[in-house]
Amino acid sequence: MTVHITTGPLVEMKRYREQATCCGKSAGLRLLFPQQAHKIGAEGVRHAGRTGAEMLVTACPFYKEVLAGQAGPGLQVFDLPGLVAEALEQGDADR
Repeated sequence: MTVHITTGPLVEMKRYREQATCCGKSAGLRLLFPQQAHKIGAEGVRHAGRTGAEMLVTACPFYKEVLAGQAGPGLQVFDLPGLVAEALEQGDADR
């Protein structure tokens, strides 16, 4: 079964994989240093905006929360497992 998640091109942000920024939520950064966590999330949303993307996908559920809290109405934020599950459900419904 082939499921298409998006019709647009895949665009990587400038900082990804080994260069990606960690929001630190799993280490308690958001709880202990909320202003720093906010800055990290805002930077992630800014980077996504520069790509022109309408959808931002992260493999980290913690970073998803940070990004989703700051994304404007033109940017949807997903975690990768959730996006794949949604695409598979749509694929099942199309059969």
